[in-house]
Amino acid sequence: MINNKGDYSPVISVILPFYNRIDAVLRAIISVEEQTYKNWELIVINDGSTDGDEQLIEEKLINVINAVYIKILKNSGPSAARNQGMKRASGTYIAFLDSDDEWIESKLKVQLADMIKNNWLFSHTSYWRKDSVTNSKIIIQTGKKHYRYPWVGFSCRIATPSVMLHRDVIAANFFDESLRVGEDHILWAKIAKKTTLYGIDIALSVVNTNELTTAKNFKLQNAAQKNVRNELFAQKSTLFLAHYLYSSLRLIYLRLYGFFWG
Repeated sequence: MINNKGDYSPVISVILPFYNRIDAVLRAIISVEEQTYKNWELIVINDGSTDGDEQLIEEKLINVINAVYIKILKNSGPSAARNQGMKRASGTYIAFLDSDDEWIESKLKVQLADMIKNNWLFSHTSYWRKDSVTNSKIIIQTGKKHYRYPWVGFSCRIATPSVMLHRDVIAANFFDESLRVGEDHILWAKIAKKTTLYGIDIALSVVNTNELTTAKNFKLQNAAQKNVRNELFAQKSTLFLAHYLYSSLRLIYLRLYGFFWG
């Protein structure tokens, strides 16, 4: 799309799945509305919510230009919900926003500008990690790194709400609907077989965490690492063993010091 200033402004499809937590979803939607870049479509997927207030989302979206609402009757997990949104997406670029997270208002504008300038097909940014209990925030500077295959299978700290990709890299690659953890890491690694996962070291998202999120849950992190190993390296014995040893050491380190390196 060419705007009245002669600038190229492609449509960005924003994929926002949710399951309950209606107040958080409304906050996430507002953070999309407040973006300084305006040429987006918002695809909200209700993944079988059981809260009685989900109609508030529909009422909110009535007043949001270029919004699409999809309702899945039975909870199917984040992978299936995101895949539904991606299949409906019409934008040249796709960005993901989890329902309990939010974006800084310049997120889409800054990230898209770098992607177009550098002809990138995939990018991710640094982000704020916020503790939902204490409200304390720290910057996670993942945007300092460019990830490549197969190393991305070993260590990948990309937050899903920080990702923007060109629809050309999707092709047959979607989130694995059989998995509930590690599914995003696996998709990024598959995409990395085709293109570098470029980083932008600016914190443009706020990722909210608690004891039930993967960032703070050892059990979920271990399960995610197993899923990554089995999906990416099952047929590659050397990489499979190396990943097993590496992820085991990382988990020990985390239990001792409370954070991963890299």
